[in-house]
Amino acid sequence: MAVSGCRQLHILKYLYKMTDEEHYLTVHQIVEYLDSIGFHTHRQTICSDIDELNKCGFEVVCVKSSQNRYHIKNRVFSMSELTLLIDAVSAARTITVEQSNELIKKLSGLESKYNADKLLKNVGKNCIKSENHDIMDIIEVINRGIDSHKQISYKYYDNDENLLPDYRYDGKSVKISPYDLVWLDDRYYLIGFSVKHKKVITIRVDRMSDVKITKDTCVPSPSDYDVNYYIKHVFKMFDGIMQSVELKCFSKDVYNAVIDRFGSDIYVQSDESDNYIVITVKASVSKTFYSWVFQFDDDIEILSPKTVRLEYKKICQGILKQYK
Repeated sequence: MAVSGCRQLHILKYLYKMTDEEHYLTVHQIVEYLDSIGFHTHRQTICSDIDELNKCGFEVVCVKSSQNRYHIKNRVFSMSELTLLIDAVSAARTITVEQSNELIKKLSGLESKYNADKLLKNVGKNCIKSENHDIMDIIEVINRGIDSHKQISYKYYDNDENLLPDYRYDGKSVKISPYDLVWLDDRYYLIGFSVKHKKVITIRVDRMSDVKITKDTCVPSPSDYDVNYYIKHVFKMFDGIMQSVELKCFSKDVYNAVIDRFGSDIYVQSDESDNYIVITVKASVSKTFYSWVFQFDDDIEILSPKTVRLEYKKICQGILKQYK
């Protein structure tokens, strides 16, 4: 004999799948569905079951008419929230195509089948994806390492000319004390203290393999380590010396790009008579920093320190020599 509690759960599941604010189910349709899965009941029982669901906090709205119609009102996520989440998953480069599709399928399943179809129509098709099929397991191991304060061992690779893994360190495992996982530029990165390099480093999670938790306790994070500061000032500008750098910006686009990169913790000087803005930022000055400046062409100029300005000039002159 069918249990009433199970019947109510089947009603709720059916309402979640088949209804939204534009699509409804009548009592007759619900009775037919229940009959098809082995629950033989009558109309009045359905009304009582829906009352019980409402008492439990599920908002099942009744639209009064010749045949009362029902739909789910509030869901875990709104359509706009699901669109945002699905777009983020679609753009994520860290995961594979298969993993992306599986996550998107699960997210769209939180809406009615009608809205799910709308969500799936707008999913990006041409995003660059990782080929690392172990990425979910790797993320789980890293999180357990962070939570348990244990070092993790891993192998790290680049891609060779045939797009195959080319392992660093002669294919040997190295250790890191994991501090934080961060999401930036549609990729996942691990920040931690490298035993090999004896400093805090950033590594791409999708380039890791053979990730395991060790018995070794994590090296405590440096006293001045702050993940938010690290992301704004050091992240992706590896191995440089932290310096205050004056940048002259000749367009609002560049000014906004500086804010996007370094946040609002900057010093700004402007003069209404001039068509530029001078911004002082704290940055880890390295080749990566110079590459970041280079993308803005002549819309940005390094003013100081003099050593940084001269080093950038030297790099630009070296590039010009290649095109003579």
